[in-house]
Amino acid sequence: MNKIKIKDLSTLIADLKVDYFFTSASFEERCFSISSEIKDFDFKKVIFFNSNELESIIENSKLLEKRLGAKASREELVTDEPIFNYVKIYNLVKKLGDGSKPNIFIDITTFTHETLLIFIRVLHFHKEDLGKIFVSYLGAEEYSVNEEGDDKWLSKGIEEIRTVIGYPGFSDPTKDNHLLILFGFESERTKRLINEFEFDHVSLGFANVENSIQANHQVINAKRHQNLVKEYNAKTFEFSLIDINSVKNDILKYLSKEEFQEMNIVISPMNNKISTIGAGLAAIENENIQITYAKPSIYNVEGYSTPNEDIYFSELNF
Repeated sequence: MNKIKIKDLSTLIADLKVDYFFTSASFEERCFSISSEIKDFDFKKVIFFNSNELESIIENSKLLEKRLGAKASREELVTDEPIFNYVKIYNLVKKLGDGSKPNIFIDITTFTHETLLIFIRVLHFHKEDLGKIFVSYLGAEEYSVNEEGDDKWLSKGIEEIRTVIGYPGFSDPTKDNHLLILFGFESERTKRLINEFEFDHVSLGFANVENSIQANHQVINAKRHQNLVKEYNAKTFEFSLIDINSVKNDILKYLSKEEFQEMNIVISPMNNKISTIGAGLAAIENENIQITYAKPSIYNVEGYSTPNEDIYFSELNF
């Protein structure tokens, strides 16, 4: 992926002949950043929003629609109804493929992990009817800005654990189960996931320093990761936070080890959206992989993140 400053995004977009822009409203201020840079372009703009969540998400979706102008529209999703979301996104993308092979630009920054994975899977199903697909991600300068050190948190609790639609994988009850987690900040939710599923084998992926977005995040993540590895006697591997294809390749290479060949594989992406797409592409390539989503009970709404000036931009290739 290419790393650019947000101020340079409009210059980049001007050369790409984009037909549709997709984004997702959020309680985070970051949901406005990329949209603000492309608001004056004359292509259609679609804003997803989760109507069953915080009122601020709904209000921000309306603000986005207003800022993005006459060619903007909102599409309602419901985080408690993934089948509804899948059908809604599928039908929406199907209408895009009218023979013109439109180019699509997606701001992945503030999608939920589950919705983003569903969207990517649907785009893959319709790839022959679509043109180029570009994705962008705005990094965070700081997370959990209302807390310090070990008290920092992004979300807590698990409301439900479910398989992401489009990534069912293959499960053989006679084989051992291997849970592979792309670990981030959330040690409490990670523990809940491991304990609830009681997997035979656990691998905790960790983003290495060279492939991270903010070094200050790594110090906290490293400590929490080490504690979990020790507590669960977990295996470890490294993955990138800045390059989708690297994530996909990191996962597939790790799972190609002989010790994992006769296991059921479940991946839970719990880090940033770049690594989440990488996990999705790995599961698309290896259909034995199941992807699971642990829906958080609460988010750190008051201090989730502050945006930085760096955008990671790439063409998505299936």
